[in-house]
Amino acid sequence: MTTQKKAAPSQTTATTKPHGLYQPPLPLGEPTGEELKKAALAEFEELRREIVLRARRALLMHLLVYGIATADDVRDLVELPDGISPTCLGAVPGALARAGIIRRAGYIPSKRPERHASPTAVWELLSETAAVEWLAEHATTNGVAT
Repeated sequence: MTTQKKAAPSQTTATTKPHGLYQPPLPLGEPTGEELKKAALAEFEELRREIVLRARRALLMHLLVYGIATADDVRDLVELPDGISPTCLGAVPGALARAGIIRRAGYIPSKRPERHASPTAVWELLSETAAVEWLAEHATTNGVAT
């Protein structure tokens, strides 16, 4: 007769989201995808401060004219120096959304061929006054923050 060993307690946790969808178990102590994304965007913002500032200004100016904008619009408006990946532009809308100036209104397929029609967020302006004030507080001269 053989004896079976008890399985070690799981080092993972599984949860059910409020909307009923199951989230697979994550190793305990490991950062989640959302946490990794936030950390990467914070790093982009720090390392590419001037580019992110110019892109935020471009986003707000576009929103003041058209009311909605996407990352594709920002990418078309902001020239990136050689060797700078456009992924740094992912840091652009977050601070404006947290400030209550813009909000995500939905998603549409990207128009950029290299994105292969992947979903891109549509941002809408919530407060024209707040946008104008933000632009005044974050002025640039020849693309350099003042």
